[in-house]
Amino acid sequence: MAYSSSRPSGGGGTGASLVQRLPQDALRNFFSGLPERKFERYLAGIDPKITRDDFLASLPPETVNKLILTLTERDMNNFVRIIPASIMQPVFDASRHTAGYWRPHWRT
Repeated sequence: MAYSSSRPSGGGGTGASLVQRLPQDALRNFFSGLPERKFERYLAGIDPKITRDDFLASLPPETVNKLILTLTERDMNNFVRIIPASIMQPVFDASRHTAGYWRPHWRT
């Protein structure tokens, strides 16, 4: 499944602005929990100039958004768990199909 949401949508704005609405400590913990080699591969394809430590310290919204969009389905399913209800509920409300796919992964 491909993920994309870098353009403005009705209620959320850009992907980078949504990233800023995520709980930053949970986001940092999620990325810290990825195996280092996997994380480095993700980051190298997006912003090879930033180090893992710098990324985790600053969580630059555009880079975080791009990294989220490159996650494997397994990593994405784990990522979804940190998204607050204020962001996920409108996603669930928008489409039964979307809700059916993501709800099992959210907060489980």
